[in-house]
Amino acid sequence: MGSRADDDDRVRAGDADRDRVAEVVREAFAHGRLGADEVDDRLCRVLAARTRGELSRIVVDLPHPASGVPAGPITALLSTVHRQGPWTLPDRLTITAVLGSVRLDLSEAVVQSTRTTIVANAVMGSVILRVPDGVAVEMAGTSVAGSRKVARRPAAAPDAPVLRIEGTLVLGSVLVHRSRPPARGRRLR
Repeated sequence: MGSRADDDDRVRAGDADRDRVAEVVREAFAHGRLGADEVDDRLCRVLAARTRGELSRIVVDLPHPASGVPAGPITALLSTVHRQGPWTLPDRLTITAVLGSVRLDLSEAVVQSTRTTIVANAVMGSVILRVPDGVAVEMAGTSVAGSRKVARRPAAAPDAPVLRIEGTLVLGSVLVHRSRPPARGRRLR
């Protein structure tokens, strides 16, 4: 497998990717990091970008709003942890739920790689993930009186990003939901 930059140069950018990068550019302008001419130039480049690699190079010198959220590990002990909105999903993330639950919405997550591994360990707990359509999901691991389920698993394109979920479940569960399709005229994300 190539480097992350090489992978991003092969992955086509979507409208949601462009929206997130445009927001980074607008925030940089609002905080005085960019002048008016530079923000116009960067926003034009955002609209013209075809790959995630092109988008990431536009904001490489700017702080990203998602970068302030810790990337992990995530632990819920007799509690619930819920993460949604823009945040950075590392190449590998460990989640532990003991008598608690972890709910992650990956719809707006900034993905670091085309292949991501989540190690989900649950002891009498649950891990619930919301994954956007177009992401291939692989499940592996050991279950002792536990359950793993991927709801609505449509076929992914051969070059789709891959989310591999592995780990150990003891009286616990891992459930993967797909993001709902956007309503007519509206985009999810």
